[in-house]
Amino acid sequence: LQFAYGNSYQLKNEKKFGFIAALTYRTAETISDEIRNDFNEPNAEGVRVPLFLYKDDYYTFNSTIGGVANFAYISGNNKFNFKNLVNRTFDDTYMRRSGIYDQVVERRVSQQEILEKTTLNSVFEGDHILNDETKSKLNWNVSYSNFVQDQPDLRRFFYSRTAASDPFEASVPTPASASTAGRFFGYLDEYILGAAANYTMPFNWLDKQQTFKAGLVKQYKQRDFSARVLGYVNPTGNNPLLQLPQDQIFSEENIAIDKFRLDDITNPSNKYDASGDLNAAYAMVNTNLLEKLKATVGLRVENYHEILNSNDNTKDVTVDNNYLDILPSLNLTYELSPRTNARFSYSKTVARAQFRELAPFPFYDFVTGNVLTGNLELERTQIDNLDLRYEFYPSNGQTLSLSAFYKHFEKPIEFTVVPGSTAASKGLTYINAPSANLYGIELEIRHDLSFIGAGDFYKNLTLSTNASFMKSAVSFENAVLINDDRPMQGQSPYLINAGIQYASESGWQSSLLYNRIGRRISVVGFGQYTTVNGNREFQDNYPDIYEAPRDILDFQISKSFLKKKAELKLNVSNIFDADANFYQDVDKSKSYESANDQLINNVNYGRSFSLSFGYKF
Repeated sequence: LQFAYGNSYQLKNEKKFGFIAALTYRTAETISDEIRNDFNEPNAEGVRVPLFLYKDDYYTFNSTIGGVANFAYISGNNKFNFKNLVNRTFDDTYMRRSGIYDQVVERRVSQQEILEKTTLNSVFEGDHILNDETKSKLNWNVSYSNFVQDQPDLRRFFYSRTAASDPFEASVPTPASASTAGRFFGYLDEYILGAAANYTMPFNWLDKQQTFKAGLVKQYKQRDFSARVLGYVNPTGNNPLLQLPQDQIFSEENIAIDKFRLDDITNPSNKYDASGDLNAAYAMVNTNLLEKLKATVGLRVENYHEILNSNDNTKDVTVDNNYLDILPSLNLTYELSPRTNARFSYSKTVARAQFRELAPFPFYDFVTGNVLTGNLELERTQIDNLDLRYEFYPSNGQTLSLSAFYKHFEKPIEFTVVPGSTAASKGLTYINAPSANLYGIELEIRHDLSFIGAGDFYKNLTLSTNASFMKSAVSFENAVLINDDRPMQGQSPYLINAGIQYASESGWQSSLLYNRIGRRISVVGFGQYTTVNGNREFQDNYPDIYEAPRDILDFQISKSFLKKKAELKLNVSNIFDADANFYQDVDKSKSYESANDQLINNVNYGRSFSLSFGYKF
């Protein structure tokens, strides 16, 4: 359900006031299923024996409520805006798992999770024309954001048996363990304070209109996170209560010194606080150097100071990084003809680690069986970007462009398995690769189909396509445990988006959209380099996990009526019912083959149908 209302008012002395407010409420219940596996290292015969083969069913209830309230006031050369957004979501998810562990142990597993998220964002900004003759302008804003995530009671539990004739027994360990009969409570609170000022001054140079811009930016971020971990303990070993069903086993009468107890196994590393202080200034000039040559030259200087305080379970630890980055940019546009342009651009940018990627907090993911831990030594990534682009505009709203691009990364951040991990005890973390390079080309087309035939039907049809083809490679110097002959983690070799849209004056609108990405590394594995017949070769201990390509096709059709005040809309998503497959490419074929490769995770999204009705009063 969505309701929106807005209005504007003419005040005295040509002053104006306007506002828009909206309220959205949504609930959804979904059922989905996944396959989740993992495999041990090769045995004496070279066969990777499965550690576990699971089927997961997810039952999720989601409720979302959100609101927007924006206000604007205009008085002469001054305009003020006050924008507010609040969003609150509630997710209640139950996971039911069944499968085989270590080839003989049959397991029935459950996880109950509640997650509440609240987001608040407020921005107050002003636009001022300082001089009517020179048209110089001042824009400023101050902002406040708050994000709260509450995970009040994540419960994990499983039963197992080794023979079909045996009863299922609960796995309640001694001592307590978060990986079996455990409960997790997490709370994250983050706020961001921001302010910015931007000055614009037009001026004449070379008998042409030019523009100078300069500005200051300030942003301060503060995050506090804490977790509490509890685990049930079976102090007596052989306990007949272990065969009780899940809704009875930990009832009040069974919590006793000779039955079960609940231990607090929270570690000192289960909390951290962090802050990020960004101070930046920039200056840029938009110039018309020649009749057909335009240039935008800019320089941004950033100082970013991040501090994170935590504990690695042995001592207090602190991250204290203070970065000064000088970030130039250049954009040249040459008009080859009234409808064609050639562009060249260069820029230097940075990508910073998230606080969670830095924090040494170890989180046991019950779904995957992995322990995720941040890396205190992570550094920010510096990126050099080059782009050469040709643009052709046949007519208004139609585009044909071709570009070539190059990116060089210093210390890119990658998601990887901790060397030495096993499938039974797998750790995940983040690392800096020394460097990486990416090359690519991109083609973009947007054109109506009036060239096929006359009439409004073809004119109202628009074809749009965007395709990128890339090659990336990481570079490790004298790597021993990680493969240095591979693409960047998370980088696809190609990306294809295509669509056809139809819009008519009669109120009919429709679109058919297609998307496909090339396979990409989801998690970097590990192994070791050996010498075979004089050649240096990498042998996998735990192979990289790839995400396989999938074809996604979505369709939408809508019709407006009642003088275009009402609209009925139908959406169909994932028409091909394409699954997401994450796998280890055992046979090195560079494609997913179920008979030869190791399937780690299969996600069945299913098709989605939705019908909505809207009315404008």
